Amino acid sequence: MELGSVEWFIVLLVLLGTVVWIWALVDCLIHEPAQGTTKLIWVIVILFTNIIGAVLYVLLRRPQRKRAASP
Repeated sequence: MELGSVEWFIVLLVLLGTVVWIWALVDCLIHEPAQGTTKLIWVIVILFTNIIGAVLYVLLRRPQRKRAASP
């Protein structure tokens, strides 16, 4: 059984989504400040909303955290 172009595209999207999800989770666990509940909330959001939570983290929180760390 061979995969057609649509199936390959779906497989590629799933793999890309998984990579983004894992990257966002690891980034959150390593770089978010430990004080307060921000880290815990983002980890829960990323874990339970999968790719949507990961994309939200990358688009909303990561740039905000990088701006705060800049001199």
